Amino acid sequence: MQGPQIDFLWPVVVGTSAFFILVVTLITVIIINQRKFISSQKAQMEALQKREEKYRTLFEELNDAVVVSTPSDQFLDVNSAGLDLFGYSTKEEFCNNNVLDLYINIDQYKEIKNVLKHKGEVKDFEVTMKRKDGQILDILATASLVYGESGNTITYQKVFRDVTEKKKLEEQLRQAQKMESVGTLASGVAHDFNNLLAIIIGYTSFLQRNSDDAEKRSKYVSEIAKAAERGAALVKHLLTFARKTEPTLSSLNVNMMIEDLCKFVRETFPKTITFSLNLDANIPLIAGDSSQFHQALLNLVVNARDAMEQGGNISFSTKLVSGIEIQDRFPGIRSEKYVCILVSDTGSGMDEKTRSRIFEPFFTTKEVRKGTGLGLSVVYDVIKNHSGFIEVGSEEGKGTTFSMYFPTTTKVILVENIGVEQPKEIPHGSETILVVEDEEALLTMATEQLEEKGYNVITAKDGMEAVEKYKENYREIAVVLSDLGLPKMGGLEAYHMMRSINPKMKIVFASGFISPEVKNELLISGARALVQKPYRIEELSTTMRKVMDSN
Repeated sequence: MQGPQIDFLWPVVVGTSAFFILVVTLITVIIINQRKFISSQKAQMEALQKREEKYRTLFEELNDAVVVSTPSDQFLDVNSAGLDLFGYSTKEEFCNNNVLDLYINIDQYKEIKNVLKHKGEVKDFEVTMKRKDGQILDILATASLVYGESGNTITYQKVFRDVTEKKKLEEQLRQAQKMESVGTLASGVAHDFNNLLAIIIGYTSFLQRNSDDAEKRSKYVSEIAKAAERGAALVKHLLTFARKTEPTLSSLNVNMMIEDLCKFVRETFPKTITFSLNLDANIPLIAGDSSQFHQALLNLVVNARDAMEQGGNISFSTKLVSGIEIQDRFPGIRSEKYVCILVSDTGSGMDEKTRSRIFEPFFTTKEVRKGTGLGLSVVYDVIKNHSGFIEVGSEEGKGTTFSMYFPTTTKVILVENIGVEQPKEIPHGSETILVVEDEEALLTMATEQLEEKGYNVITAKDGMEAVEKYKENYREIAVVLSDLGLPKMGGLEAYHMMRSINPKMKIVFASGFISPEVKNELLISGARALVQKPYRIEELSTTMRKVMDSN
């Protein structure tokens, strides 16, 4: 009986074992695959973690500041270089600020956002920013957008490079080149001044011999005045050009500046060089620094003069072009319209090898001691500082043409004018004025001019005498007219001592040249007005009257 029972159950046992084997096999395969999956996931996570650590290390070790922010201008992250650059101790402290808190000019940030919106990236955009302690920074900003899965912008990534020291060095380079340009004009200026002095001395001699002839006397005085005004204008041009100033943006009328420059160089360049102008009267204003703009133009015409040893013609032309017209040649186009200035000469021209190097610092084709090679390098920097572009066309023996492009502006940027509007009638008065001047002839002239208008004048020839005279008469003195460069005690120091006697005193400073730094110091110190020498009686009387009538 047992045998048949076993035979009967055997298929069942075998079938059950096969099933269990199959199940175990399947479970084993699942476990193995799961382990492989987990191992793969773990490897992927480890790789991702290593990649994140790598990029975090790179993020933190970059020399440039890297900042991540939201589209709503809230900071999310900053690297160590960013904390150092902006003067913050921790990321938490930095991220508590708003993006706009870092910018001096909010319009610059708005322009960055606008370019990002339309182009998706910004490269080397010049902005002015500030540290936590208020220190001003010149920055090159590069930015890009980071998009989410749905295509929306989730973050802004910005890289900030500090170029503050670089900008200072560039300004020193420009100032050195200014002195070189002034030196190249020195002989022409001296020649012109000698001509002016000859006119003044000659007509003064005529006056002495013909003092009874009213008609001739009037003519001689008129010619002397014209010569003196030309000399004053020449000095003003040189001082404006040579002064060391921080760039100050204002609205510039390009045509007027070109006409003004031509009047200046006509008097200093050889008479064998002629000038021609073809200026579009309808071109708009540009935003720029007048001193830098003047310097760039002057450098170009000095180069043109040197290329025309036997004489020739320098021509200026202006026109308005669209950004689309020139975007193929200049990839960084940002403005819709550009003012184009062309400066051409009929000189010796350049070959291709020379033309390719002309904007390199210290590259020159001139003889030793006849140039530093900074002129065109400075021109290039000035144009870049104004978000502009430059190109040159030249062939040997066929002259050279420089084409400069400056973005137009719709904003009118005004600069302070310390002058006064000239009235039809010269004001007069009866108050007492203390006049402080160490040049005896100028002191006598100012005294006579003011007394002629009814004022009572007290005089002093140095700072110490001015303080003594003021102490004796301050109750009667309505205003002080003082030079700055005085012997024994400077004008500013004397003013502070007089102010300690009477805190409500009024003072007007006069000087042949007042730098912007000194001007700001004077106005902050309480100076009511500044007049530039040489001054006319109309300007002097009007200024003094306005100061005396002010509160």
